[in-house]
Amino acid sequence: MKIRYLLAPALAFSTALAMAVPTFAQDEDDSVANEKVFIGAELSGDQVTEGGAPGASGEFAAETTLASGQLCYTLTVSGVDAPTAAHIHAGAEGVDGAPVVTLKITGDAKKNTCVPVAADLLEKLINSPSDYYVNVHNEAHPAGAARGQLDYN
Repeated sequence: MKIRYLLAPALAFSTALAMAVPTFAQDEDDSVANEKVFIGAELSGDQVTEGGAPGASGEFAAETTLASGQLCYTLTVSGVDAPTAAHIHAGAEGVDGAPVVTLKITGDAKKNTCVPVAADLLEKLINSPSDYYVNVHNEAHPAGAARGQLDYN
């Protein structure tokens, strides 16, 4: 008889705990997904593996959350005549890789531009930004006029 009185509160407690744990886990997942991440790069012609534009420089600054599905950024460059394209490429420092995100040169360090990014790629950018780089191209330097390796800001 005494066991029945002890068993009922224990069962109620374990049921409440089992129901609460997924809620705590969900809250943690939501906070991670909505946590702002800041990444950026300092660009220069020296960082281009095939040799970029002499004196080229620039800055890339971005922010995102995993839940947003987008990357909001500013990209400014100088010393690059008539840029034709800008991308985020996959590739470690000193290694060329394929473009994975097309960018626009904003020209204004205070005005954000946002681009959609697939969830799996966004997660990789957030978790390992140094596996990617920003590259600005022009006609004289189709492989890149200015490049900068991404890192956390």
